[in-house]
Amino acid sequence: NGDTYAEAVELTDETLNQAGVAPVDTVRCRKDGSLVDVTLAASPVRVAGASIGAAAVYTDITERKLAEKQLERYAAELKQANEEVKQFAYIVSHDLRAPLVNLKGFSAELRFALEDIQRAIHQALPHLDEQQRQTLTTALEEEVPEALDFIESSVTRMDHFISAVLKLSRLGRRELRMEPLDMNVLVREVLEPLRHQIERNQVQVSVAELPTVVADRTAVEQIIGNILGNALKYLEPDRPGVIEVTASDGEDEFIIHVRDNGRGIAKDDMHKVFAPFRRAGRQDVPGEGMGLAYVQTLVRQRGGRIWCDSELGTGTTFHFTIPAGAQCET
Repeated sequence: NGDTYAEAVELTDETLNQAGVAPVDTVRCRKDGSLVDVTLAASPVRVAGASIGAAAVYTDITERKLAEKQLERYAAELKQANEEVKQFAYIVSHDLRAPLVNLKGFSAELRFALEDIQRAIHQALPHLDEQQRQTLTTALEEEVPEALDFIESSVTRMDHFISAVLKLSRLGRRELRMEPLDMNVLVREVLEPLRHQIERNQVQVSVAELPTVVADRTAVEQIIGNILGNALKYLEPDRPGVIEVTASDGEDEFIIHVRDNGRGIAKDDMHKVFAPFRRAGRQDVPGEGMGLAYVQTLVRQRGGRIWCDSELGTGTTFHFTIPAGAQCET
């Protein structure tokens, strides 16, 4: 093969004229003429300071190359599957919106109609016997309004679920804008809309010295905002609330820590923390269980990690990483 021969001559010259050739992946011909993937390492053979030849070691890397190609294929298939799932979620959620709007509209019409029926029935009640009056009163004052309340609350809940699925399906479609972010400034900006809630509940919030990172501002604001919002929602009312934001350096990454002294999470519920539509602990706070699933997706899509430590009755600490090697947009 002319290409491999020319490369061999070039590498031999490089080996003789320099200190050697660092291991390099290439292709060589077998005796039968077939090609084989190899790693080549070479060094010069010197006598009295003069190069008289070269010694080379070839390592067959056929299996490694096959594994790499298979891995690339799996990665491409996974990417395609993820895109299809996102598209499916978007289409299904979008198509569910129309009947949901109809349900909401017609339930409102039913409530208006119920008021008309109630007025008409009240006028007719004196002409009915006691059992008839009791049956109609129970149906119109209790059963039908309760059923309408259930329909409306279910529609509202489904609307929230659909919004959450649409929000997840849109992740990754927005183009990232990488820029230097002073995390001290960013956290203060995220805390500002929460200031009234913090002061009303007399929560002590402390922010240690945080690093400047290169990241997408919108994503980091959403991550921090969700975690701080959760910390405020799940504080224990019988003790002063404390929330601390700190940072540490990891290997090629910055780690942001958000600690609270809230109700904490039981060990048996830890697997639910980042699962979509799953909620841990008491269900006395409104929500669909999508906030942390959304946060986890945001963090992972930007090359980071997120996890939490928690003890029931003591509090929770969320940790997430921001890669240190990100480059600004030019």
